[in-house]
Amino acid sequence: MSEQEDYGSFNKLSIYRIVINVKLPTVEHAEELPLHLINELIKTKRGRNFIESKKYVEYAFRVLNNYINKISPIPSLLEVRSTLWFLGFYGSRNEGIRILNEKKILEKIITMTYNSPTLSLRGTCRYILNMFSHSEYGRNLLI
Repeated sequence: MSEQEDYGSFNKLSIYRIVINVKLPTVEHAEELPLHLINELIKTKRGRNFIESKKYVEYAFRVLNNYINKISPIPSLLEVRSTLWFLGFYGSRNEGIRILNEKKILEKIITMTYNSPTLSLRGTCRYILNMFSHSEYGRNLLI
């Protein structure tokens, strides 16, 4: 019995291209952006432009600034840690750490590493600083 007889008559189809559209969250929900996606976006000029257009870095700056200076609305510990992880992935590339350094975010994270009353937050800050050292520029800044 041939394959044609087993399955009946069928037409052959070819797939030339598959397009997947992913709707990314707005700046109000930046902490929901998958962290591994940030790590991939920062690798390309187009990805960096996307992150800049959504103002995620500015959002992260506000979260850290509000937490450190106790400005209302004070973000939750979970929001601060999520923001730190975003910044860690973003700053793990030369292009990202340069932008974070220009915006003085690196200094805020170092301050939190020493002054946060929460042990888990100090540990997260130390780990994020380690992520910055993945790039040559980041290593030079931290020395």
